[in-house]
Amino acid sequence: MQDFGLRLKELRQRSNMSQDMLASLSGLDRTYIGGVERGERNV
Repeated sequence: MQDFGLRLKELRQRSNMSQDMLASLSGLDRTYIGGVERGERNV
């Protein structure tokens, strides 16, 4: 699960996208995105 979060963060940053922008585009909360990136939450 942590590997997925790290990959998500890497791809998000490579796209010059903030967590807020990703959250808005995906319809998810920014804190949820952060939790997934840290491996604290399941997708």
